[in-house]
Amino acid sequence: MNDPVLADTLIPPTWNPALAEALAARMESLVSRGGAFGMLEALATLLGMIQNSLAPRIATVPVAFVAADHGFASTPASGATRTADTIAALRDGRLPLATLARVHDAAIEIVHASGADRPLEIGGSPAMLVNRTADARLGPAMTPAQAHAALRQGMREGERAQGGAIVCAGWGAGAASSGALVLGALTQRDPLEFIAEDGEPRECAAAVRERHRALWQAGAARDPVDVLAALGGYETGTLAGVILGAAARRQAVLVDGIAALAAVHVAMRVAPYIGDYCIPVRSRGGRGVDAALALWRPALPSALELDAIDGTAGVLALPVLRSAAALL
Repeated sequence: MNDPVLADTLIPPTWNPALAEALAARMESLVSRGGAFGMLEALATLLGMIQNSLAPRIATVPVAFVAADHGFASTPASGATRTADTIAALRDGRLPLATLARVHDAAIEIVHASGADRPLEIGGSPAMLVNRTADARLGPAMTPAQAHAALRQGMREGERAQGGAIVCAGWGAGAASSGALVLGALTQRDPLEFIAEDGEPRECAAAVRERHRALWQAGAARDPVDVLAALGGYETGTLAGVILGAAARRQAVLVDGIAALAAVHVAMRVAPYIGDYCIPVRSRGGRGVDAALALWRPALPSALELDAIDGTAGVLALPVLRSAAALL
């Protein structure tokens, strides 16, 4: 697909009056026999509408960790190394998340986000595998061509999903700050509303906004590719593509973290009905995530108070998703 905007024709609304009536009747019958199931009833209906089925299913679910660093937040000797170390620890099973994924039948997939249509496999040091945008404090983080390529890369990844759902999260130095900037530009809010950490992340975000202040002027263009190119990053663009591709396959999309929430807003400006397919979850607390969720819808409730790597809550939500599907 040469123009991501054409994805709008691939993403229909989930609303189907006849299916909604049939799901309601089935749920009413279930409740009359077995009692009320609260949130699970609404979630089961949502899954039925997303999958366009009276019997939605959740099989082995891919967990897409999309990784890239930002030039305003990392150097080859620092940020890229830290991101690569986290990826290596997950792949080697040294993070608790790897164990949780095995327990909950989730397939971890590391996606190295890139501004190229066919990212090359790079040998040598693991740090070399983490792509890094230009410094958005000095100019555009990406070219428009790179932003389009990131979307296409993500769409190819998302179109492979077939487990009934997919978990999406973004990793990398500056990923949360870039997500806050993208959210701010697209919604005309101060990006600092979406940044929980004080200190360097806020200073970087303020400097990037000042450099690209035209995006916040009254009447400024809201083209998602323009915003991606100016502010970055590869991971947000690729995540937006993953969401588009997965929704085109009628998969439920669990979005976790600021980078993924920013990607949803990008995707919704490419295909307006994308929000119908997305279910927010949260691995971290804080005012930044609160503000981002307030723009859209609350996160799926969790009995756990997490402060973990983005993607963790998505994995932990899978038993709830499977329980909801099993009701039908």
